[in-house]
Amino acid sequence: MFALELNIVFFSYKSKDMKQLLTTLLFLLTLHVYSQQKVETMQMDSLISLWHTERAEELKGEWENQAMVYGGNTMKFWHKYYGDAPRGTRSMWISMHGGGNAPAELNNQQWENQKLLYKPTEGLYVAPRAPWNDWDMWFKPGMDELLHRLITAAVLFEGVDPNKVYLMGYSAGGDGVWRMGPRMADSWAAASMMAGHPGDVSLLSLRNTPFMMWVGELDTAYERNKKVPEWGKKLDQLQSEDSEGYVHETHVVKGKPHWMNLEDAAAVPWMAKFTRNPLPQRVVWQQGDVMHNYFYWLGVNKDEAEEGVFTKVIWKSMYGNRANWKPLLNMLRLIGIKREDLKPKTLNSLFVHSTGKKIDSNVIKVHKATALIEFNGKKQSIHKHLCDFLEKSGFPSDKLIHNLDE
Repeated sequence: MFALELNIVFFSYKSKDMKQLLTTLLFLLTLHVYSQQKVETMQMDSLISLWHTERAEELKGEWENQAMVYGGNTMKFWHKYYGDAPRGTRSMWISMHGGGNAPAELNNQQWENQKLLYKPTEGLYVAPRAPWNDWDMWFKPGMDELLHRLITAAVLFEGVDPNKVYLMGYSAGGDGVWRMGPRMADSWAAASMMAGHPGDVSLLSLRNTPFMMWVGELDTAYERNKKVPEWGKKLDQLQSEDSEGYVHETHVVKGKPHWMNLEDAAAVPWMAKFTRNPLPQRVVWQQGDVMHNYFYWLGVNKDEAEEGVFTKVIWKSMYGNRANWKPLLNMLRLIGIKREDLKPKTLNSLFVHSTGKKIDSNVIKVHKATALIEFNGKKQSIHKHLCDFLEKSGFPSDKLIHNLDE
């Protein structure tokens, strides 16, 4: 194509004036960009189709049996769809039941109650049954992967928009929201905790996740009625230091005990106002007791991760308009690459490998020509990191890496 372009330009230069030459050059540039975009779109569509086939085969049986399976644990679930939103735009509401360290029959009863507890005007309402009958049944290791598989299956088979996934839970389910809200904050559009106890959880990672808290004024067990307002004040403080983050509301329902008589149902329309930004410019990430490799567009090797260590980063890209990356970002979110950013043609990827140490207000630069990232003053190739991550994610990296321009 380059030879054709040169011949046409040379001919134009000999036979046309400068204005016509510039017009020709502009036309050729437009044609080249259009054809390149078309090729990239075809590659992207092919990758999406490939992932749909392979991931759907893996999860189809679990979705049809209404039981997600991971690491020897099974999480049953019940679901009902409300409204008539088109596929691809539907919201998802994950609603976790109460109970806890009790006989299975009691937790089963709580699960039945949760199925009909809240009714969104639109969306796929999913009530999972905790895989365990323990006090920490919603935040044991392995719950992260089970929830992620549940979300992925709902995106595939029910047309859920992955940027409109909401988390809520009552009592022991509320305990789960306290933990899984921050731990998987990059998965939620918003979250609401009802009548749960925060324990010693940190809320730092909720910077980009709207969070609502509910407790009855008379809910004195485990001092919930004191702990919830206390943690609400922690978010007040965080928001006072970062006015664009930590959106939250704290509700102490006057005269109500543990059961708030559904006054907390107001959380559903409140959450529905929010849509997740999968690529926020500012990220605050603190590791919990269950370590994660990735959070939004940040990554860390598991052997380097430490509980309680947090990273605070501002990203500024030389490429500017991130809206142009939306189609590929959506594809990556679908294939389970939740914290990666690939840009077609140029570099085609952004992967930040955090050292696990506190990092404050650093600028991350993407170098087009060398496929490097500059992070905290050090440059490193992203190609190996990307390959490693794709392999860990279960996606056939050889299908994707050949499209990168290192």
